[in-house]
Amino acid sequence: MRKSSIVLGLIFSVSLLFAQDVACTYKQDRFSSGEVLKYRLYYNWKFVWIPAGEVRFSVKEIEQNYLIEVVGKTFDSYNSFFEVDDYFFSRIDKTTGMPKNFIRKIKEGSYVRYDSISFNHMENRAVGSLGKTRETSLPYEEHLSNCAHDIISILYNVRNLDLENKGEGSVIPFSVFFDREEFNLKLEIGKRKRKKIKGLGKQETIHLIPEVVAGEVFDENSKMNIWVSNDKNRIPLLIESPVSIGSVKAILVSAIGLKEYKTYVE
Repeated sequence: MRKSSIVLGLIFSVSLLFAQDVACTYKQDRFSSGEVLKYRLYYNWKFVWIPAGEVRFSVKEIEQNYLIEVVGKTFDSYNSFFEVDDYFFSRIDKTTGMPKNFIRKIKEGSYVRYDSISFNHMENRAVGSLGKTRETSLPYEEHLSNCAHDIISILYNVRNLDLENKGEGSVIPFSVFFDREEFNLKLEIGKRKRKKIKGLGKQETIHLIPEVVAGEVFDENSKMNIWVSNDKNRIPLLIESPVSIGSVKAILVSAIGLKEYKTYVE
């Protein structure tokens, strides 16, 4: 099994955390064009949290689509241990919230991966190309169930999910298409609480516990904890997760262009 990077671990963590409800409903009022979220990643080594890299999520609006870009890079000081340079892209339909196209170009140590997907939701099909590089990737076609998302579009879809009417212990099903495979998982709603987060002070949060898939990113019986802002922005503030390389933590360090203005600082 390949040892996955902390950047891919974060992105997979963030995306698996979120679900579109079974009815596949969508009403977008949580984010807007120009929003940029930046997270600092920490890797736990011998009980010490080491700053390892950053991930930036950005939103751009063009005609009937939202264009989402995610860029993850390790710090120069961390590259001697494991260098990462990852890029993800998702084009999302503004009306339905469903993905139209997805691209993943990653370089993690000596491991490289390219994945391009076109979603046909009317015919429940995904047509893609997968391989080490764009030039050497091979075409494929897979069947999809209703409401299948890519690992980026699911994040922005759930921010519009009605969690106000979901009590502690509620479970929400969701579906994510990744590496030619569709994963049907579930998300448990935890407690709502005021939680102190490094650099952000005390914030009103909702605790989420997603089911994860054992494999390249997560080991068997892994559990993840995510605290999202309990406000109209509904953004992840803190993610704590064990992955196959150890333990990672991601903390929001800046948020600009929010639809509802809020400063996440002490």
